[in-house]
Amino acid sequence: MTDDIVKLPVDAALAPGLQIDPHVLHDMLRRRRTRRRRWIAEVADPAAAKRKIAALGARLRGRRWQAELRIDRGEDARAQIAEVAREAGGELVALREPRPVAPPQEGRPRPATILPRGAWLPERVPGHDGTGIAIGVVDFGFRYDHETFRCPDGRSRIAWLWDQNPVGRGPDPLDGIPDHPFSAGYGVVHSRAEIDRWLATGVGPYDPEADYYDPALLKLGLHGTHVASLAAGSPFKVIDSRGNERTFAGVAPGAELYLVQLGVSRSDFAEPPVPASLAGTTAPPAPRALSDNTRLCDAVHWIIARAIADGRRGVVINLSLATHAGAHDGRSMVESEIDRLIEAVERGGAAMPMIAVVICAGNAGDARAHAAVPLAPGESGSFGWEIQPLDEDLSEIELWHDPAASIEVTLHAPPHLARLGFGPWLLAPTDGVPGRWLRGPEPERAAFGWWSNTRHRGNARPACIGVRIDPGLDNDWDRARRLNGVWSFALRHAGGPPAELHAWVEREYGPAPARVAPPPSALRAAYARSTLGSLCCGRHSIVVGAAFQAPTSRLGFRPSANSGAGPRPWQPPPLDWSETDDPARPHLCAVGVAAVGAGGRGRDDAAVMDGTSQAAPQVAGALALMMQAVPEGRRLSAHELRAALIAAARARPLHDPGDRSDLIAAERAGAGLLNAEGAVALIADAVSA
Repeated sequence: MTDDIVKLPVDAALAPGLQIDPHVLHDMLRRRRTRRRRWIAEVADPAAAKRKIAALGARLRGRRWQAELRIDRGEDARAQIAEVAREAGGELVALREPRPVAPPQEGRPRPATILPRGAWLPERVPGHDGTGIAIGVVDFGFRYDHETFRCPDGRSRIAWLWDQNPVGRGPDPLDGIPDHPFSAGYGVVHSRAEIDRWLATGVGPYDPEADYYDPALLKLGLHGTHVASLAAGSPFKVIDSRGNERTFAGVAPGAELYLVQLGVSRSDFAEPPVPASLAGTTAPPAPRALSDNTRLCDAVHWIIARAIADGRRGVVINLSLATHAGAHDGRSMVESEIDRLIEAVERGGAAMPMIAVVICAGNAGDARAHAAVPLAPGESGSFGWEIQPLDEDLSEIELWHDPAASIEVTLHAPPHLARLGFGPWLLAPTDGVPGRWLRGPEPERAAFGWWSNTRHRGNARPACIGVRIDPGLDNDWDRARRLNGVWSFALRHAGGPPAELHAWVEREYGPAPARVAPPPSALRAAYARSTLGSLCCGRHSIVVGAAFQAPTSRLGFRPSANSGAGPRPWQPPPLDWSETDDPARPHLCAVGVAAVGAGGRGRDDAAVMDGTSQAAPQVAGALALMMQAVPEGRRLSAHELRAALIAAARARPLHDPGDRSDLIAAERAGAGLLNAEGAVALIADAVSA
């Protein structure tokens, strides 16, 4: 029906090929509440769009206008598209919306005056502390005056701190990476000398609790402070469960700290070219993905360039950040940018520092965030999407599959709505229109959701159907008609090769997030696999899962059930992972359950947190020790460093084939448990040989 088409305003200035991020369109359509939104308007020719978009208070940055507007309750903002297009001089080619990246959802943090029984302190390697190596952490909330960030004489161990949130001119331009100059005209950078003045006076402009990703968690400890302390924190005293005084220290307490407070409201999107090494010279840019965040790309770029300018022998970057949705094919903006930067540094040879980027596997392992349904030609299948009773905001799911296979997808409403005449809806391709409405029955036909298609250009794999359900879309929606229940996706393979459909439920921050319905027993393991975060599928990164101490286990440790599991879903080509000698993700695990670190609520407090966020920085610290063990004048590649980590971890296996308590323990465990001392020894042996 034509009235089911999500329509844009008719305006001569709108180009036929205008690309609109589905999240932009959703915000334009949503009328329920007053809100501010930042949009990114990409233009084909900046010279043809010099005028300021006055109505939106926009500013030009390269080819992207950053535009913020207020949408009042009941207002339909679609007409703003035409205004933006007119002001851009008809040069508008794409409109996108910032999508924040945040730490993975984890067990509730616990402030710890006295450490709980079984609390984990990072392992140290005698004779190595990471001296001369830069450890970069991109996160939220760095308590700069905490003892964990101070030298014995009281000076700061933070070499640089870039706060991306305040208005400022941003970091100095840097050109140390061959063919990859850095510049970013936003935020404020603070040097060690400035931070030392703050420590001396007790006053500084940076507030570690401002612009925090989840203010409700502030009283429980600062995530960035905890993560950075595990990687490289200075020693401070803690009290264990028996009342004994113990010393906490990060894995590499001699490393230099490069910290970035990630922007939470002004991140923006673009679709850069994909490196030829990933998918060939004709590779298309990736579609919208939640890991497409230019602020995060800028943070990684700046840490590397700044470390090169400072003459560091090595640089390790930790990203304890995760979202669920996206293609999981390694072609998102952040993954592609990390791969590009590592490749550029490696091409620079001996003049460049050693480099490694560590990413947490995410905590979606047992979050029911993923479904996988294999389909042979002519076969049918199904899965459910459960929206909970308290979920009154946007719920979103993405279905990805190989476009060479024709898969018909039909959405069925929960029984209490189906009896009223809701659905079913054939989620046919929306090519040529922005999307199609999900509406209630006659006579109101109020909209409560919509769907759209997203594809790689050139019809490259995978293709996506995105479905969004949101009771706030339409003022005419009767809130008494609850949208909770199991929404069923019926699948039919209508032609082409055998295929597997993967669905990821995007993460929500409310008390009752949507999730995949419990799978049939035959598919339980398939659903639990491929639950890695959306940043974890790049070519050169190191992905880390979480383990916990298990004294009753034969191996002493087990992989945590909430740790994101491999494998990466898309094989064979265009992404031929075998070229990289890269095993199934995660590469290895570290203890991330009941992990002790600096709390950040005071100057010497501790906190206990759980998750892959806590496991990843311990691996980052171990990499700093490995780099320190390489003699002056020698250099190891990112792949050599990763291979040594994996080889050492195999000596501490996590997966016991005889233990059937976890069906996919092997996919969560990677090569095994972090063995920092063994990895340093392997490096020492390799360079001496």
